[in-house]
Amino acid sequence: MPSLVAFNRQWNIGSDDFVFPEITEALVRISWVAFGVSVFVFHFPLACSTHNLTLQFLGLLVINVITIFLAILTAVISARGTIMDSEPRRLVPRLLYIRLPIFIAEIALTILATVHAFRSTNGGEGCDFATIARVTIILEWFLIVTAVVGLFIVFHLTENDVEDGATIAQRSWSRRMRIFKIGQDTSMRAALDDLATLISSFFVDSDLVPSDVVAGLLLAYHSPNNQYPPVKEKENASRPKWMNLKDAEYFLHHASCVYGWPTYILYNCGLKSIFRLFRKLQCCGRMRCAQ
Repeated sequence: MPSLVAFNRQWNIGSDDFVFPEITEALVRISWVAFGVSVFVFHFPLACSTHNLTLQFLGLLVINVITIFLAILTAVISARGTIMDSEPRRLVPRLLYIRLPIFIAEIALTILATVHAFRSTNGGEGCDFATIARVTIILEWFLIVTAVVGLFIVFHLTENDVEDGATIAQRSWSRRMRIFKIGQDTSMRAALDDLATLISSFFVDSDLVPSDVVAGLLLAYHSPNNQYPPVKEKENASRPKWMNLKDAEYFLHHASCVYGWPTYILYNCGLKSIFRLFRKLQCCGRMRCAQ
């Protein structure tokens, strides 16, 4: 499954990874809406003097209802198709485009409601709407913070195409493993870096997301046909003396210096590509090719 491309950037998830997250978000927001409606039923706010807070609270209810509908629609569309057939899920990026301005409006309205809720009084004798609204707004902030943290986890910028695919894959998987390094010691961090390098070496030329790799590992682990023959060492075949790692590194160094940038310019003709190439250059005295 290729990575989801939206907002001209590449995401750490695929278009089929929105089913359970969107269902979970819809259930949480339904609980919030139910709590908000109960506030209106048992603490009728129109009898209070906090009219601005009442309008803002109603606006948050409407936004949450719209978000619930979009979340359920996203989950339904994300569940279509198969792993390789992503055409039935082509509307997922468009739904993300629709949800972005709604999410920004939700944040702005929540800020206004927070200011009015914590500045205003209860609004009169026997009116506890402002006090209950503070609890509801705190829960709304919990929803917003959770959504923002989720975006930071799955979103990453497109890598620089000047570097080779192995370097890009290793950096990408190292960043994906970063969340597991929280609270770990030095040895565990080094082990996670080695694991990221190992995974990137397997999937260097594949556009896969972490959920695809985890699903593949689980299927391979639970497969009844996961019995593999023992690995046998190959016999050392006779080869010339010049065929060694030291000479290979020597010739690779000069080949990359001679054919590296001309080949890049040949296949990446444009001002943007040339600018990216110049950012990689150093002074002539420090260039490896001049040594």
